[in-house]
Amino acid sequence: MVILFVLRDYILQIDVERIIVERYNINKAILIIWGFFLLKSIIFIIPIKLIYIASGMVLPLFISIGVNLVGVTLAMTLTYILGYFLGRDFVDRLSKRFPLIKKIMDFNTDKEEAIAFFLRLIPFNLESVSLTLGASGNQFVRYLFASLLGLLPKLLLFTMIGEALVRPLTPGLIIGMTAIIISWVLTLILVRKKFLLGDDQQDNNSGESDPVANG
Repeated sequence: MVILFVLRDYILQIDVERIIVERYNINKAILIIWGFFLLKSIIFIIPIKLIYIASGMVLPLFISIGVNLVGVTLAMTLTYILGYFLGRDFVDRLSKRFPLIKKIMDFNTDKEEAIAFFLRLIPFNLESVSLTLGASGNQFVRYLFASLLGLLPKLLLFTMIGEALVRPLTPGLIIGMTAIIISWVLTLILVRKKFLLGDDQQDNNSGESDPVANG
């Protein structure tokens, strides 16, 4: 959001419709956007938020939301398959680099959906999560469903930002963006308390009540 605010004037000067495709050729625009999603799944440096925004700028809002959902599903599926074939050794190496992934996976080894949902809510690299959960052997349908639910607030918000950059703001769009931000923050707080802080508090309480643990 800070980057968008700082670069807002520059972004508004970009003729995205001309760069990507003429607006009347929606089918071609959709194929190009899906191509960007697939490219991102193998070239990790492409920010997925920019693809969401570009889709919202080029396509009508509801079409762009559907296109983004399909595109991110393709990207997550491809990197999941890649992680599945890379195997568990890859997960072990990745967990050493990202301690949060190791903590969540160790705590919730029997709750695959919760892991996928939480990791998609927070600003984690899309491909790193997909590769990790694929290599961990998570059940694909559960992984995909939970991932889409976790990504939905960001997907909707940044698609709406793309809409707002090139079209007049409407009360419905403002209300929708505000509701998404509030629900996103509240969900993050609830999930964090349930799956992170709750575990630490339970460990502390058990340690205080256990005479062996207390020495």
